[in-house]
Amino acid sequence: MEKLFRIRKSFIKLACILLVPCLFAACEDEIDNAYTKNQYNLELTTSTGHIILDENTPEDIALVLNWTPATDLGLDYKPTYTYEVDLVNNKNNTGSVIKEYEDDFIFKRSYTHKDLQDLLIDHWGQPTSTTMTLQFRVTATYGGPKLVLPEISTITVKIKTYGPLQFAADRLFMAGDALGDEVEIFKKNGSETLFMWEGFLAKGKINFPVIYSEDFKVTTIAPVAGDQTIVPDAMDADIMENAQAGSWIVDEAGEYRVSVNTATKTVTIIAMGDILEFDKIYLAGTAVGNIGIEMTQTLEDENCYAFYGQLNAGKLYLPMLFEEKKEKSLVPAGSSQEISDGNAVVFGQADTDVAAETKYWNIPSAGLYRIVVNADTKMITIYSQATDPQPKLITGHKDTSSGTTVLEDVYITNLWMWGGFNNWTGDGSSATERGFSEKYKLTPSLANPYIFVYKGDVLPREKESGGVKFCITNKMSNVYAFSSASTRGVFLDVVHGGSYTLYEGQLDNRYSYFRIPENTNYIMVDIEKLVIVFDNKQ
Repeated sequence: MEKLFRIRKSFIKLACILLVPCLFAACEDEIDNAYTKNQYNLELTTSTGHIILDENTPEDIALVLNWTPATDLGLDYKPTYTYEVDLVNNKNNTGSVIKEYEDDFIFKRSYTHKDLQDLLIDHWGQPTSTTMTLQFRVTATYGGPKLVLPEISTITVKIKTYGPLQFAADRLFMAGDALGDEVEIFKKNGSETLFMWEGFLAKGKINFPVIYSEDFKVTTIAPVAGDQTIVPDAMDADIMENAQAGSWIVDEAGEYRVSVNTATKTVTIIAMGDILEFDKIYLAGTAVGNIGIEMTQTLEDENCYAFYGQLNAGKLYLPMLFEEKKEKSLVPAGSSQEISDGNAVVFGQADTDVAAETKYWNIPSAGLYRIVVNADTKMITIYSQATDPQPKLITGHKDTSSGTTVLEDVYITNLWMWGGFNNWTGDGSSATERGFSEKYKLTPSLANPYIFVYKGDVLPREKESGGVKFCITNKMSNVYAFSSASTRGVFLDVVHGGSYTLYEGQLDNRYSYFRIPENTNYIMVDIEKLVIVFDNKQ
């Protein structure tokens, strides 16, 4: 029995040894590379390699493709043809590969101008008046007893669609005699539509050649019509064929920042000295000490920054924080100089390290100062105590328990809202304090003691459709007030953004009110010009 088992075991081993080479031989026979590698007859050809589609002849044939049959490998091998069309460099990732199986052995495809326009615009979602590349491929695969490599032929065709020009750029250049050699301007970090350049421009002209998709500088961003002299604001622009493009005229040589925004279709060319970029403004110099003092953005004007406080005698300049750096400072327009006490003067800019040494204002003596910077007008006003505007002074009736009329001079330093807008709900418990709340106390402006501002939560409108007046104290007994009319019983309807007249005093005006518009979270009261504005501001 043991001998028989050994014989069977030996036979199995021998069978395995003989079978393995046979299996490898069978696998090799399945792939006929040697037979087919030199038998390659499929070839795809096209009537043209570059087409500009014409919307005036939509039904004319624009493109014809033909291909030759694949290699004939005999009756056992029947080829199957697959025809494919795809967009090369599909930025939008839209549409899909077009695939057809050719069973009728029709080795030809033709397209009209409209066919190709519809494929590119509708199927692949591509822009008008832009050049793109289509790839055409024919593949012949064989069925048969052995595996045969397919035959493949591929060809590409550049096609330009018709329609409006695209105000867009993959790359953008600046050219013209104001520049000299053409330069590329680059996208600002994080933006796909804003291109920016800084540098020297001579007197002369510039415009902006475009590379977009596969169109290489065939269009130019230029003024909407003809040539245009630059202005320090965003200028409307258009994109057009090079031959039609005008230029912007730079009428004064200097350092400029050039911005092209393809989303807003605007070009801005502005002198570097006119650009203010900052997140915050500080006071610095020996007049301040080692620690800079941040200026406050005023509630009434987002372009206005103010400081009111103590300064030492010494140097003063104003560093601007921008993108976490204080590289630039506001300085006198000329060289270092004494302050023009109480007068608004134009300021300039300088590198902060230069400002500390050679570009600063001299504060003549220690004391209280008010400093106001207007970033819109590029003016600065420095007030000493001698020129600083004081709060408004009025002469009014003083409240007395004896009933005697007493006149007194009062500086207006506070304003409280009062009226049915909050159902006369207040912080105090006495009858005279009823309706006054610190929440609805206006804030005096740091820039101008005649201006008071409320900016906060949306104001309620509980009674009398939001009636409100403004009192100089939080006591109701014969209080001096600002209201909507000089007579009694007026409830004036107002709208956001409008400017309305104020009536002041301690007479019948105290019994009239403004109706607060819905969704009001901002009120500005100017007791010098006697105007009021209601608004909604973020």
